[in-house]
Amino acid sequence: MGFKVAEKTAAFDLIAKRYFDRNFGTMSKTDFETLLFHIYMEHLLRNNEAFDDYTVSKALGITQSKVRSLKMRKELQYPNFSATGWKEQVLVALEGAKYDEPTKQVQMFISENTVLVELRHFLESNGGFDTYTLNPKLFSCRVDHLVMLFDKLSDNRAELSDEQKKKLEQLEAKGTDKSAIEKICSGAYADGLRELVLAGSKQALTEVLKLIPFGGLAVPAVEAIIKMLERN
Repeated sequence: MGFKVAEKTAAFDLIAKRYFDRNFGTMSKTDFETLLFHIYMEHLLRNNEAFDDYTVSKALGITQSKVRSLKMRKELQYPNFSATGWKEQVLVALEGAKYDEPTKQVQMFISENTVLVELRHFLESNGGFDTYTLNPKLFSCRVDHLVMLFDKLSDNRAELSDEQKKKLEQLEAKGTDKSAIEKICSGAYADGLRELVLAGSKQALTEVLKLIPFGGLAVPAVEAIIKMLERN
């Protein structure tokens, strides 16, 4: 498997901790498999190797459904994506996202079920929702919900400057929804973007997103969304 010496040492230390401290044989077969799978996944991630369900199932000689089950159990006992990693995985997925203008939906392929679980939980916990699709790896939600999801993940958003408000008002004069612009200028980004998405054009949405001073993780996310809107 190409494990380095340091990886082998760390793996043995994890196993020894479960077996040689007056607890020999107390670990269940399921938990032992989960531990071994955790060691294997850490090896793949550390060495930038593919860890999708198909590749792992071929390497280990088990079904993809078994791999997905192991990933979920591993994430519960040895978290990797559930803390912060899922956010970065979503950013990667956004690079290939597509925008369906008639439905106002962003569609992106996310292969890791553990990432989808965390994404959906955070979205639902903050008043958003995604759209069910027959493809379990296809995530689809309205674009304003996705923008505000990343805005929620950022705690250092700046206030709109006078210059930015002036540019937004100029967009309003060109026909962009007046009510939406007023709400955004007042700081009610979520309400304003929702109105703009439902009633405005893709071009207007793109221009408005360029003017809102997002912060933190929302910056690369919104930049990716703008690129998506411009290329679709």
